[in-house]
Amino acid sequence: MAKFDETILMKNYETPSSKSQLKQILKNFIGRSGAIGSIIIEKSSGLTVESFLPSDIDEDVVSAMGSAMLSMSFRSINELEQGNFQHVLTEGSKGYTCIFNINDETLLLVLCNKMTKLGLILLEGKRSIQEIRNIMEKEEFI
Repeated sequence: MAKFDETILMKNYETPSSKSQLKQILKNFIGRSGAIGSIIIEKSSGLTVESFLPSDIDEDVVSAMGSAMLSMSFRSINELEQGNFQHVLTEGSKGYTCIFNINDETLLLVLCNKMTKLGLILLEGKRSIQEIRNIMEKEEFI
């Protein structure tokens, strides 16, 4: 697994404290769940809010894919009358992509390898999105 690039671009924040809080939430997610390849908070438009990515991964490509997956997930949940969208999980031969709904305009995208314990990822995802919601509501990101 690639090492994380510590030179993180922080964009679209109201205060420096919210930058560090969001970064810490992502660090905690990685620390508690392990086997994470990438983790991104992004707007549904594809604009990255905060991320931890290996240096060999293109943030714009991951964000665009996350946005497209979220859009299709929302549509299928609505069309099939399955209630409110919570998360989507896709599995490839080398790993998983998990997308969690933070709010109508923001998502948490997690890329992880096959060694990942999915139950732990889902638990940490639910915990983290609530923490992120709290920060975004305080800072009026929504």
